[in-house]
Amino acid sequence: MRLGVVALVVALAVCAQFPSTAFARPLDGADVAGVRIGMTLDEARAVLAKRFPSGEFQSKPVWCVADYLIVIRSRFTAKPPRHCVANVTMYDDLIAVELATVEDYPAHPGAERVFGVRYEQDGLLAWNGDDERAFLAAVVRKYGKPDMKIMDIPMWGEVQSIGNPPELPQVAEDGTVAGSGTATPSAPFLVVDTGPLSGIVELFDYAFSAPRDAAIRAAYDAIKLPPTPVKF
Repeated sequence: MRLGVVALVVALAVCAQFPSTAFARPLDGADVAGVRIGMTLDEARAVLAKRFPSGEFQSKPVWCVADYLIVIRSRFTAKPPRHCVANVTMYDDLIAVELATVEDYPAHPGAERVFGVRYEQDGLLAWNGDDERAFLAAVVRKYGKPDMKIMDIPMWGEVQSIGNPPELPQVAEDGTVAGSGTATPSAPFLVVDTGPLSGIVELFDYAFSAPRDAAIRAAYDAIKLPPTPVKF
């Protein structure tokens, strides 16, 4: 009886967050919990605050491009204040919505735009088959049938890269520098995953972070630091 109640609660919550809507390819304009790729951070926060009135927001401060250039040009000795934010997360009971944001550089330095949304819904105890089926059915109603499946994980859009892009240069506690990749521009893609404890929907487009990452990468390349020694 308890599991039946859990399944019903989860199903109702999922349907509320993924209402049936007409959806056209490509994924441009798609939303997760009302948030779309390219929204400003203020717009996205306003959408979530309206949809989840009791939700609480947490954020992580990061360097803006201007801050990053100071750090790089000082050869990672300067430590300016962090004026931008990243990974803004809204928590509301069993639901968490994480906004992946990036500085809108060079068009609007210091302003943030959303390039990714991660929606996660936990079960009250543990999900069962009914919970997963209800979650997936609600997602299919919103986005249509998936374009592909990889390892039994349904995906929509043009999946050119999975997971986080290569890291930008970061300074470690011991002064060594790690991370030398650049973000790879890609079309928007959406991934859905269900597990024993929760259901997850992720919508990303890493192309939004490419201009900012390229500026930081160029500054890092210009100072031509020697390779970090290998330590065993």
